[in-house]
Amino acid sequence: MKKSLLPHFYEGHYCFFITFRLADSLPQSVIVKLKEKFQFEIEKINIPDETQRKIIVEDLKSQFFQKYDYQLDSKPYGECVLRNREIAQILYDKILSYHNVYYDVKCFSIMPNHVHLLVSRLANVELPQVDKWMQLIKGGSAYLINKTLNRSGKLWAVESYDRYIRNEKHYRNSFYYTVNNPQMAGLGRQFTQKPFMYRCDQDG
Repeated sequence: MKKSLLPHFYEGHYCFFITFRLADSLPQSVIVKLKEKFQFEIEKINIPDETQRKIIVEDLKSQFFQKYDYQLDSKPYGECVLRNREIAQILYDKILSYHNVYYDVKCFSIMPNHVHLLVSRLANVELPQVDKWMQLIKGGSAYLINKTLNRSGKLWAVESYDRYIRNEKHYRNSFYYTVNNPQMAGLGRQFTQKPFMYRCDQDG
């Protein structure tokens, strides 16, 4: 049974679009190059107004996120262990295990080497705790995934990309970006279904 999608799922609460990736998903040379370019652009900003400066920085973050995501989608690197259905199921279950406990999951897509996640705070929670959410998801899933693969070591990259959802249009764009990412990356139909994808407008 389908539920009505938007605008009911966006209610003006704190909502976040988050992307996190596997530790081996990008060559170090690519990471360094992108970070250097980003820092160079930041240093070029010469605007005294702090509010305007923050807006420009946020726009730059979006531009560089697109470059990171292009690398992740079009140039798969590393083991890409999230392609494995069993591994994807572990992560799928871990993300949803905190649904309605710490956050409200709107949608997520598990790509071969990274994850897009759209969540909002619960109505009875005063402040969102994105760092805590990511520690729970990444820490718990890393233990289970490494155990399943009979391996040890670092699974997830330390940094994550997260953006506060500003309004309903931003929410719509983030929602559809997440659920359409497998198709845009040229992945098979399985990546649009459980356990690689969850969306709150569909059952299961």
